[in-house]
Amino acid sequence: MKKVWKLHEEMDESPVKAEVGKKFILEFSVEGDYKHVIMGGPWQYKVEGITAGTDPSAALFTNVPMWVQFRNIAFYLLTKKLAHDLGESLGTTMMIDSSARGPINNKFLRTRVQLPLFMAS
Repeated sequence: MKKVWKLHEEMDESPVKAEVGKKFILEFSVEGDYKHVIMGGPWQYKVEGITAGTDPSAALFTNVPMWVQFRNIAFYLLTKKLAHDLGESLGTTMMIDSSARGPINNKFLRTRVQLPLFMAS
């Protein structure tokens, strides 16, 4: 994973016994690499920091952070407020990519959203 994430320093990986799925503890030697991985998504798995003394096998996963792109929006409407509001319509907005991307006729907003894994019916 060090090559995939393009880490600058070392990372140790330890498997954790879990009833469902696979869990791992990743230990980073520098905080910058940790932040890069946490914010890097999109993830198809849960990425979350834990504190010393926490039992990692007991971690409950109720949501997942995901980068979401909002497309086909008129360029004059591409604002941080709209990105925030669209993110909130899906889950909890965590952060907004402050630059619109793509050619002028196909710009989009990108928002990091905490998406719930389970929804009430």
